[in-house]
Amino acid sequence: MRVLVASQYFPPEPGATQNRMGAFADGLVAHGHEVTVVCEQPNHPTGVYQPGFGRRALMTERRPSLTVHRLWVATSPRKTTARRLAFYGTFAVGAAALVGAAARHDVVFATSPPLPGALAAAAAARVRRTPFVMDVRDIWPAAAEALGEVSSPRLYGRSSASRSGCIHTHAE
Repeated sequence: MRVLVASQYFPPEPGATQNRMGAFADGLVAHGHEVTVVCEQPNHPTGVYQPGFGRRALMTERRPSLTVHRLWVATSPRKTTARRLAFYGTFAVGAAALVGAAARHDVVFATSPPLPGALAAAAAARVRRTPFVMDVRDIWPAAAEALGEVSSPRLYGRSSASRSGCIHTHAE
């Protein structure tokens, strides 16, 4: 099977998502699948590119049965709302373009958090009529609210369920 994995975070960056997605890709390859990964060029957690990265829009690594496309993203060591939006947005645009232009795959698999890149991959997969699987590992809006990055009361219901971590939407 040919699997395209869209994950903003991927080894050699440190972190849970990176470790999980690296092991996932390696496991698929070990079971005989061809895997293409779309991810960012390593810059986590400092917001500064690791040596050898950040100078080109796209870097590609190839190993038997595994291709990793690493995208340039608008990263910064300063984490303001505008810079985070640029960071996630540049990955989402690049991921959508790569998923849309990639050779035909049997399935597109994306992981969240963060959500923008996964949604962009989903949209590109839909346009290509490729089956899509989404792995949701965090209730991203709740995390953004808890961190104070999104504070509009219009976005969140205020029932007892929302205080317990459930997000409710409502129409006006």
